[in-house]
Parts: sequence; C-alpha cells; structure tokens
Amino acid sequence: MAKPYYTLSVHQFVDFLLRQGDIDSRIYNQETMNEGTRLHSFYQSKQNDDYLSEVPLSGAIEVEEGVISLTGRADGIIIGGEYPIVDEIKSTIGDLEAFFAQQEQWHLGQALCYGYLYLIQTGGNRIGIRLTYISQKENSKTMVKNYVFSRDEVNARMEELAKEYIAIFEEDRAHRLARDHSAKLLTFPYGEFRPGQKNLARLTYGLIKNKGGNFFAEAPTGIGKTIATLFPALKSFRTDRVDRIFYLTAKTTGGLVAYETIGDLYEAGFVGRDSFLVAKEKMCLTPGASCNPDECPFARGYYSKLKAALAKAKTEMKRYDPESVSAFCEKEELCPFEFQLDLSLASDIIIADYNYFFDPMVYLERYFDDAVDSSTFVTLIDEAHNLIKRSRDMYTVTLSTDMVAAARKAIPGEMYKSLRNALTKIKNALNDLEEGNVFDHEGLDKAYESFQRAKKSKEKKEGLAGKYAPSPGEDYVSFSRELSRYRLIYDQYYGTNY
Repeated sequence: MAKPYYTLSVHQFVDFLLRQGDIDSRIYNQETMNEGTRLHSFYQSKQNDDYLSEVPLSGAIEVEEGVISLTGRADGIIIGGEYPIVDEIKSTIGDLEAFFAQQEQWHLGQALCYGYLYLIQTGGNRIGIRLTYISQKENSKTMVKNYVFSRDEVNARMEELAKEYIAIFEEDRAHRLARDHSAKLLTFPYGEFRPGQKNLARLTYGLIKNKGGNFFAEAPTGIGKTIATLFPALKSFRTDRVDRIFYLTAKTTGGLVAYETIGDLYEAGFVGRDSFLVAKEKMCLTPGASCNPDECPFARGYYSKLKAALAKAKTEMKRYDPESVSAFCEKEELCPFEFQLDLSLASDIIIADYNYFFDPMVYLERYFDDAVDSSTFVTLIDEAHNLIKRSRDMYTVTLSTDMVAAARKAIPGEMYKSLRNALTKIKNALNDLEEGNVFDHEGLDKAYESFQRAKKSKEKKEGLAGKYAPSPGEDYVSFSRELSRYRLIYDQYYGTNY
C-alpha cells in the first residue's frame, strides 16, 4: 500500500499542531489583521537589499509513515551572511513578551518550516530564525528573538511534526480509501435519469476528469440540477483527481436541498463526510457576548482543546450539520462557529454560502488562499445568476453619518474619549462629499488613520490598567467592520501606499 500523501500549506500544517490559547477577537480580528498586513509591508519595505520579502517556498517532508508536501511564503529571508536567516513577522495589540511566551512554539514552528523548505532548495548546514514582533499599539515598537539551528536539528523537528500529523490523520486516510471505493460502486440514487439530467451529469464528469475548467449550465426548474451535478462530482472521487467538493449557494434553502441530496447519496452507498457551514450568528451559543475568554466560555482555551475535540467529533458525529455541531460544542465547551470551520477539514463535501468563496472579508483562507493547492477541489455554484447582485454587495460599502452617530452612542466609558473624537472626524469626512456623491478619499483616509490611532491609544490604556474596558455595543462593531471592509476594498482597487 502506498504511503499516505498530504498536500498542505505551512499554515495548515503548523497552526493545527502548535497553536494554543483562546479565541480572542480583541486581539485577532479583521482590523488587527489588516493593520498587521500594513505593518508587515512597511517593515519589509525598510529592509536592505539582503532582505528578500515574501519568498515562495515548497518541498516535502518524507518519513516512514508518509509524506507531507508543503507550500508557503516566508515573510523574509536574509542572505549574504554566514548563514541565511528566516524572518517570521508577527504583530499584535497585546503585550509583546506575553504574546511571545504563549505562542513561541507556534511561531517558531512556522519559521522552521520555511527554514526547512529553504534549505531543501538551496542547501547549507545551518539556518537562522528571527521572530520579529511588532506592536500595533505602541508606535510599532519591535521585539526580536533569534535562534540558530543545524540542518539536522531542523530535519529532526520537521520529521517529528510530520509523524504527529500523519498519526492524527491516519483514520482519515482509511476513510478516504473507503470513500473512493464507494464512489466507484455508486449508482444513480433515483433510478432513471430525468430528461436532460444524464447529459448534465456527463458534461460535469467530463470536465472534472479532464482536470478542470469552467462549465456553465442553464436548465429549467425541476430538471434536478442538484443531483445531476453532485452525483458525477462524487463519482469523481475514484479518479484521484478530486479531494474535496464545495457546493456554494445563495440561500440557506439551496444548501438544505444539497444537504438532503447528499443524504440520498449516502443511502445509495456513498461513504463520505459533509459539512454544512452557516453564519456566525446562527451558531453562537452566547448571543450578545464578544468573542473573548472573559465574555464567552466557549472561546476559552479553544485552540488548546482543538486536536482532541476533532478526534472525538469524527468518532461521534455522522454529519457535520449546524445542529449536530452546536450540540457537540455545547457539551465540549467549544465555539461552534469556529469548530464547524475546523471540522470541515475532515469533510469531503462542504456546503456553504457564496461569501465563503468570493467575499474578500470572509473567504475561507484555509482553502482558497494563494498558498493552498486547490487543484483537487471541485466547486459547484448553485443558481450562479445570483452572483451578480451578491458580488456587488460584497464589494459595496455603506458608510453614513447616521451609522457614525450610532457607533458613538455604543461606546461606553471615559477610556474611549479619543475613539469618539475620531468617529467625529469620520463623520466630518463623510459630510465633505465631492460633486456627484463621490467620497473625498483623502479626507476619509486621514479620518480612518485617526480612528486607528485612537483604537491603539485605547488598547494601550487598557494594557496599562491591566484589563480591557467594557466592549462597545453592536452598532460600533458593525460600523468598525464596515469601515474595515471599505479600507480593504479601497486598498485592493487603488493599491496601498505605506
């Protein structure tokens, strides 16, 4: 029997094995990620010619138990010295030393992966590792931790991690073998094809068999397009060209139809696992609470409990639908929204809204990031004509003075005074519209920077006080999210100038 072979991004590999601690939206959120990207770019731009930024790397770790193929992009590699140095950049609004103390092994493991891949490509007997920490709240203060490893030490650590990963997912390999065998024997679950179904199924299967492409089908309501596309997609598991199927829908009702259809395919003999992903508000067990360990018990220690919980869930659960995941997570004290995403890594079929594929704010990076090999993914898009309106919504931002006023009212405490002042600047910028109701981007841009500085000031005060202030209300959270969307789309369209 051939060795198991896994194709992963460095993040997929290391995050699963080494990340620890809580879910904490005060530290990890879209705004801090956007700010982190900005700080990364600014820091990289200030380095000298010996500093190579965003270096693509790939290679494999082969052990007796199997092979793990890795791809990724190193933040920086410093050349020209006695040995190359991999620079892994991290930013946080939290205390730098505390962040390092909690996550050293996670960050170091990631950097070692890049070091391993770089040594494969270039040779050499030593590699330096530099963990560069940048504060998002203390004027971009930096802290650096340095390490040096021999090639043998790096190889030994990578082999250790590879063996751990393969051991955890050995049961998944057995499942995939059973899945592929069942796909080979699978017959159409409804007896005879309806008129048009067989042709649609043949075209879908042919596209997948020929290693991809785009196929658009228009057919009348009632023909049975869901089964006519899902059936040949599932049959394709036997070809070794398909590892995961995404079924994307515009509405929950479309997802339910797909979910029921997959159930019929199970009844017909298919052996598989499926996830039905839904929005955060539909999964939350503590409505109104913020996602942090102080306000939500299901956020506490999430990443420290994840590996054991995944193993247990795969044993106890038959299908990863919202109700089953919520019930499991309530018992295990885990965030059901995050867990449904992590559990989907074990699934063969994932039903999800368009947003998880197309929306620049919420798309699933674990599957659709540039560093991920998606060559074995099949994506079925239900009622694709809805994408025109939905994509406009995804790339449209609404900011109004009424929203700013509501956000200001939702901010509690004297500690947030500078934040309220910054929101006033945003309100003034929104009032300064050019003719034709086009944003004065420069004015809004400056107001946005004031808002970011005010947030950093608030977070610094909280750090000095040794605690977080009460969380702002939902109107503030919604506006802040919309403002982040504006900045993200603006930067994508116009480019960034840091």
